[in-house]
Amino acid sequence: MRSTLFFIPHAIGPLPVAGFGWLLIALLAVFLLGAIRRKNQGANWGQATGDWFGWAIAAIVIVFVLPRMEPMLPDGQGGDYPVGIPIRGYGLFLMLSVVGAVWMTWLHARQLGLSIDSLMSLSLFTLLSGLFGARVFLVIQKWSELKGESLFEKLLEALKFTEGGLVVFGGFIGGAIAVIGWAFHRKYRLLVMGDMIVAGLMLGLALGRLGCFMNGCCYGGVCEASMPAVSFPRGSLPYMDQLMAGRLLGLKLSGDPNSAAGATIESIRPGSWASEQKFSSGDRVELIQAGLVPPERGLDPAGPPTVEGEITVNRRLYRLDKIVPQRSLPTHPTQLYSSLNAFLICGFLFFLWPNVRKDGLVLGLWLVMCGSSRMLEEWLRIDEAGQFGTVLTIAQWISLLGMIGGVAILAFVRKLPVGRARLVVT
Repeated sequence: MRSTLFFIPHAIGPLPVAGFGWLLIALLAVFLLGAIRRKNQGANWGQATGDWFGWAIAAIVIVFVLPRMEPMLPDGQGGDYPVGIPIRGYGLFLMLSVVGAVWMTWLHARQLGLSIDSLMSLSLFTLLSGLFGARVFLVIQKWSELKGESLFEKLLEALKFTEGGLVVFGGFIGGAIAVIGWAFHRKYRLLVMGDMIVAGLMLGLALGRLGCFMNGCCYGGVCEASMPAVSFPRGSLPYMDQLMAGRLLGLKLSGDPNSAAGATIESIRPGSWASEQKFSSGDRVELIQAGLVPPERGLDPAGPPTVEGEITVNRRLYRLDKIVPQRSLPTHPTQLYSSLNAFLICGFLFFLWPNVRKDGLVLGLWLVMCGSSRMLEEWLRIDEAGQFGTVLTIAQWISLLGMIGGVAILAFVRKLPVGRARLVVT
């Protein structure tokens, strides 16, 4: 459970890694060596360097994009210094999820006669559309919470998808639009394609949820029963949520402590900091403010940050850095539940696919199974509120629609004659 696994150093020896540095030198060396090899095999220089455009794009990313990804941390002397390129746990598992989804889809696609070039084209188109949909869905939901004051600053923050902040259903919707468009363009049957890809999607989801676990997003509520539970490190999303609600300090509050009216203590957890202070039910909490200070220079920049802030109870101020614990309260491991569920559905669908006798059956079952399991998962998560005046979150509403769509597909498939159709419409 480590949001940032490590940092690639800003510089090695006299040169930086990104920008005009070692990565650019390595890229140019690989490009030139490949061109020389093709030249020695009989190609002319034009043919040997014909793929220069893609390499140029990579060079632009190295020179101009990667340096902007380096966080700037205070050096303790009033200035900032670049700490290096962060390797995020979420981004790593996102990459693995894409590779895993494409690999599993290929196991079925090759049996349908789909070439690897066509599959890679479909995968790239679906990936880009899915990432766009997942991020747009998140940005629409949490626009007011994005960092930055201006529209430009918020849009830059919206592009940082490798640090977390992708909505699964937004990705499914974006990817579905891409698949439908691609199928109509290539004259492929949608039911056949749907059956072909859903097991791979679930493998990708299973790996992606492990990235959520590393990042601390998509978290569950405090686990007070004798059930599996995990605690997250200082500065993580569950930790800060519990802190701002007072739960981490042993308080159960009624009302918003940062509002004009303040909050009232309903109950106090035995053995907590609040219990040690001998607070009582009915006492007033007028303020809870908290912020994160990154590790000092010389310490692990990927380590947990320091929590600074204050809480005011009965008009008495307490500094948070003196009282907060190192880890969150035990929470429901919803990310791991979701990952395990996705692995199980993936395995079921993968081995079901070659044995069904009607197209669309696998797709319909996927919609029903995925929707119903997400409905249950949302009862343990606390990172989304109810929508449309109900207790159902937006994910549960979409799950409900997906289940209805799955039942409709299964009803339609039931009326089809037994037999599997070809992928291509002839």
